[in-house]
Amino acid sequence: MNTQTWHNIFNSDAGIAALLLRVPVGIIFSAHGAQKLFGTFGGYGLEGTGQWIASIGLEPGYWMALMAGGQSFLAASLYCLVG
Repeated sequence: MNTQTWHNIFNSDAGIAALLLRVPVGIIFSAHGAQKLFGTFGGYGLEGTGQWIASIGLEPGYWMALMAGGQSFLAASLYCLVG
């Protein structure tokens, strides 16, 4: 990717207010995904989350937990960076 593409991705005219709202929300959602993926902040990790997801009828629970936690963690991290 050339520098113009990176500039277009990270350039924003939203101002500091949007940044001050975006970063804490992104951190909170990222921590929520980390609970599902890694078991941090009192979460159950992939095994526990996968068992719960399987108990409500979504099989395979482990892969569903991986997708849910990965989506929460990665999307929130990108939300903090890119907005």
